[in-house]
Amino acid sequence: MHKQLLYDSKLAGMKRTRFHDLRHTHAIIMLEIRENSKMVSERLGHSNVSITLDKYVM
Repeated sequence: MHKQLLYDSKLAGMKRTRFHDLRHTHAIIMLEIRENSKMVSERLGHSNVSITLDKYVM
């Protein structure tokens, strides 16, 4: 999957993208559209919501 992501990113003219970067992007978008922070935290596998909020909410 990682090699495919690198290939597709290059094909699309994007800078090198790590799979983990997509995880961060997903979390930020979910919080920006005001998705329930508890649900976002669970989806990311964080042990509690404060970890998610400390990392992604400025």
